[in-house]
Amino acid sequence: KPLSLRAIKLIFENLTTSYHYDPSKPSKEGQMARANMHNAATLAGMAFANAFLGINHSLAHKVGGEFELPHGLAIAIAMPHVIKFNAVTGNVKRTPYPRYEIYRAQEDYAEIARYIGLTGKDNAELVDKLIKEIKKLTDSIDIDITLSGNGVDKNHLERELDKLANLVYDDQCTPGNPRQPSIDELKALLQDQY
Repeated sequence: KPLSLRAIKLIFENLTTSYHYDPSKPSKEGQMARANMHNAATLAGMAFANAFLGINHSLAHKVGGEFELPHGLAIAIAMPHVIKFNAVTGNVKRTPYPRYEIYRAQEDYAEIARYIGLTGKDNAELVDKLIKEIKKLTDSIDIDITLSGNGVDKNHLERELDKLANLVYDDQCTPGNPRQPSIDELKALLQDQY
């Protein structure tokens, strides 16, 4: 968890500057932002090599493949919807791999929000603020985090919806998601990305 948190913080602190940095006009700030993004990528890789991925990656694998979108872009498109899906409370059907004694995804997302400097009256508000902060970050690097904004045809999505939902369900990363999705929930997540 510490590796993940540090990677996330580095990304929020450096991605925008790194993206807009022009190497033809060298600056210490831009060079440091790029170096920090390399560090963030390394830390994130170390973190997920020792943890389970979830449906954010499952969705990105199948959506990226079907619509020829880069994996990182497909991850960004799915992320706000997956966070919202996982950050529920109450009686939640859990997948077997995360091995939570209690379901705590909302608490974990709230911890991320606090770690990057967000404040809120409760975990639900922190999760909402985290989602908004992710959208602000993607806007700052000129990324449209919708399928429609990335050239995906709605008819193509609807035509392949059943197939995609089943492929996402069977993806190797799905069992690592904290919340067990149904096929219908996966269809809704796919449609929400449009």
